[in-house]
Amino acid sequence: PSFAPVAGQESKDGRSLRSAYWRFVGLTAVNPLTALYFIALAAGLGGRIEGAAHGSLFVIGIFTGSLAWQLVLGLGGAALGPRLGPGVRRATAAIGYGVVILLSGAVAANALTA
Repeated sequence: PSFAPVAGQESKDGRSLRSAYWRFVGLTAVNPLTALYFIALAAGLGGRIEGAAHGSLFVIGIFTGSLAWQLVLGLGGAALGPRLGPGVRRATAAIGYGVVILLSGAVAANALTA
């Protein structure tokens, strides 16, 4: 089977791959907390990032990486989602939730020991 997206290709629920892409772009754009987090991180790195130019490049790099990841998730989900069964979807959702819980626990543990 071919997984290459075709312009205007419709998924089983009637949404196109293009609409999935723009949905993820929109979700990234309306989530300013991620951008603010990395701006604060750049400011907190102090001497490691010298000057506003390097800080700006750091933030642009983070934004670009985030956009690339959202593209992979959006296009991969739109292309593979209709081909996956409900059991696989539930398993990937459970794994994703588990990863978030583990990462938040690690952040909390790190904050308590600092």
